[in-house]
Amino acid sequence: MRAETIELVDGPQNLQAALANRDYAHFLQNSVIAVSVSTFLAFVLGVPAAYALAYFPGRRSSDTSFWVLSTRFMPAVAIVVPVYVVFLQIGLRDTLQGLIILYTAMSTPLVILMMRAYYLDISREIPEAAALDGASSVRILWSVILPLSVLEP
Repeated sequence: MRAETIELVDGPQNLQAALANRDYAHFLQNSVIAVSVSTFLAFVLGVPAAYALAYFPGRRSSDTSFWVLSTRFMPAVAIVVPVYVVFLQIGLRDTLQGLIILYTAMSTPLVILMMRAYYLDISREIPEAAALDGASSVRILWSVILPLSVLEP
């Protein structure tokens, strides 16, 4: 039996073929939605977790930080089959919601690690000054730490 050869073409033909596909806009829309929503959810979950790990260390905060880091050690290939089986059983296979859940779960540990490292670099006097002025922990995160995260390079 002879294997078929695939002709690889570089150049504008590939772009024209993709744009000629009627489902291209739908595919692009699904990708933009999945990435946007999962990025937003990863930040909504990861920023408070990183803030708590950086500013409220407890007995288990180093263990928790190591556990978050260890989730990044596992290759994605190792979890493909279990995730597929679970998504198949709960009806999330081939759905946008399943893709958003998976993307969020894979990116949240990275958000926690990066934001925690950044928060540890912020001078402790800044949130302490806000606390002395009567700001709650949530207010300090929302009004002091997050603006510093966005504005400071």
